[in-house]
Amino acid sequence: MCNKASKNKKTVYKPLNNISIEALYRLKTHNKYVFYNQSTNKPIKSFRRGFNLAAERANLSPLRIHDLRHTFASFLIKHGVPIYHVSTLLGHSDTRITQRYAHLAPENLHDVLKCLPTLT
Repeated sequence: MCNKASKNKKTVYKPLNNISIEALYRLKTHNKYVFYNQSTNKPIKSFRRGFNLAAERANLSPLRIHDLRHTFASFLIKHGVPIYHVSTLLGHSDTRITQRYAHLAPENLHDVLKCLPTLT
């Protein structure tokens, strides 16, 4: 789980999948920090500069960190993850905020109906 203070200063816990956890373990070479400045030995507090540089090198400029959040939500919705779960993962206080992604997977409604019993 990843711990972060949200906009309203509440602690938020977010689950990480096994691939993410393994990647973080592979990155960890410092005895205290995963992301740190090798020159100063202090933790990196912002990824903005590195992110922008990586996006530019990959020819993805202008790409914002928030675009990755949108991609994350879109991917989950398209793969049939319930809107409540997506809303929780995004940290939305109300599922109505997450509804903007619902149009991405209208076929999921047909799949949901398949769980109803047949009347034969």
